[in-house]
Amino acid sequence: MVTWDDISQSLRLEEVLDEMGVRVNYVNRGEHFASCPLPTHPGADANPSFSVNDDTFLWNCFTCNEGGILPSLAMKVLGIVSWDEALRYLAPFSDADVDGEDDVAFMKQLQGYLERSETPSKRRRGVTLPYYSNSVIEKLESAPVALLDKWGIKDPQTVEDFQIKYDSERRRIKGGKEYVAPAIVIPHYWEDRLVGYQERWIEEDRPKWVPKYTNSDDFPKAQTLYNWGRAVEAARRGEPVIVVESVFTVHRLHELDYTAVATFGASVSDVQVRLLGALGMLVLSYDSDPDYVNAKGVLVKGAGQKALKELTARLSDLAATFVVPNVALEKGDLADLEDDEIHDLIDRCRPSFGA
Repeated sequence: MVTWDDISQSLRLEEVLDEMGVRVNYVNRGEHFASCPLPTHPGADANPSFSVNDDTFLWNCFTCNEGGILPSLAMKVLGIVSWDEALRYLAPFSDADVDGEDDVAFMKQLQGYLERSETPSKRRRGVTLPYYSNSVIEKLESAPVALLDKWGIKDPQTVEDFQIKYDSERRRIKGGKEYVAPAIVIPHYWEDRLVGYQERWIEEDRPKWVPKYTNSDDFPKAQTLYNWGRAVEAARRGEPVIVVESVFTVHRLHELDYTAVATFGASVSDVQVRLLGALGMLVLSYDSDPDYVNAKGVLVKGAGQKALKELTARLSDLAATFVVPNVALEKGDLADLEDDEIHDLIDRCRPSFGA
């Protein structure tokens, strides 16, 4: 079957947009700006709020606050109800081989998509993970280890294992505002497919609208876990998997020969809980965020430890779990500890699993 990776290598974006009825107003730095084609867009769009990038094929509408990779646009605009169908729609606009599919049958199916797009679809679309071409990541340079030292990452092999990248002129756009600065780019793979990436911005003096971490559009935080493939292999070997918040903590533990997954923050979805439960044996270690008083004078309790208690309770009937003793508040995160401190804490878990 044709894949997005196959299509994206030779996709003719202008032809796709023209066929979908998207009339481009102007192109700037590879970004094609047009009136939003989404049927749910509120009112007219005289000042284009919609754009598609001709390199990454990412689309976004600032007004609708929606975006994603090009196949998802075809699904929304044409009423196509599955990812594979969207790929089949896009295939004729590239040099990709459609696996010898009968042309008559294919064109008949394609005509069906176009006819269905004339009326709003009444079928609800299931959860479809975004899918990016590997070229989005491969074109970037590997992250210098010197930049990763603040997270305790010192081995160039870790950079290679996780394909950690660096972009000296990373671009972020929101609400018509643009920010260009250096960033570390961490790809997120799910079942060997690139489904998104995180950006960790280097400069501390950033605009307020740019947080330390940003995600690719439609980032599947709630449906996936970072480093899932290695976690499954560890579980098959009968080894416990460490559950943490940050992807950098996963990298740090990897250098110490531990397998960990990240939940991309303190909150954990029901899907993530079920995935974790399938791993069997878990070591839970969330951030030791200290309590603090915010700008409004409200006491904010440590989110990490609160979330850890909730997660432990939700996993109680699904997996054998051990909670790492609370890390000293001045440390904050397991990855901030020295190697021997991490080994000591993890070693305390081993008797609980009969190791």
